[in-house]
Amino acid sequence: MRQRPISFLAGGCLAVAMAFSAPAWAQDDTLDRGIGSEWSSLDPHVNFDAAAGNILGDVFEGLVQYNGLDILPGAAESWEVSEDGLTYTFTLREGLVWSNGDPLVAQDFVNGMMRTLLPDTGSERGYYFTSVVQVVGAPAIIDGESADPEVLGISAPDERTVVIELENPAPHLLNIVGGAWALPPLHTPSFEEHGAAMFNDPSRVVTNGAYIYREVVPQSHVLLEKNPLYWDAGNVTIPFVKYHVTEDASTELLRWQAGEIDITYDIPLAQMEAMQALHPDEVVITAGVDIVYY
Repeated sequence: MRQRPISFLAGGCLAVAMAFSAPAWAQDDTLDRGIGSEWSSLDPHVNFDAAAGNILGDVFEGLVQYNGLDILPGAAESWEVSEDGLTYTFTLREGLVWSNGDPLVAQDFVNGMMRTLLPDTGSERGYYFTSVVQVVGAPAIIDGESADPEVLGISAPDERTVVIELENPAPHLLNIVGGAWALPPLHTPSFEEHGAAMFNDPSRVVTNGAYIYREVVPQSHVLLEKNPLYWDAGNVTIPFVKYHVTEDASTELLRWQAGEIDITYDIPLAQMEAMQALHPDEVVITAGVDIVYY
């Protein structure tokens, strides 16, 4: 399975996960992951919780992807930054397709940012493009002063090129345009047909990531299946990923200890040192990138 960022934060920027040393998932072809409390939304342009972000990061792929703090090509095979740091030009991989076989083009990323910013979407994540980074024209869209895509500093001059224009240099831009955290693409035909309600029905969601939805059961789990049309499907070795809703961190840890889940989303801080001592090869702590406002 391609590595994904894990979004449990302990004491600032420590990401923590626990997994069996042996590939327990191989027994049933399913990687079982704890997710904490139920996801707030599976709408990739609206969701604002880290737990659902892990799910969305498996089914949607952004322009780049991450391995720890390393930034790797994702849907974009390469990118260039202008000398003044204000213009980022991404070149998409050739032959990208959505999970239904439709071509994935640069305009899909433009449409994704527009949907995030439009007031009617009601997304809390618009501030990514006005505060975390300052995309040209983003305040006018989010404030309802304009709904014209020409105002916004993201464009698709051709089917494989995404250009993002900034008001101020932001070298951390690459840290937010990967996965499904800030700039997931939008499959416009299915959205025009079903609207935002489609994200509540896994059979209608068209994705571009390593996995597709197979089953969504509220208060229980989300089951994902390998996407055979993903550009790097040959390197996705785990056929299924199942995210389990758990009552609390202590219950989830007990389920991990019982072998019911392979990776836990959370470890109670009071038990952290003990778990590190008992399972030094299985408690994984990595650095993360965060912006915190006080």
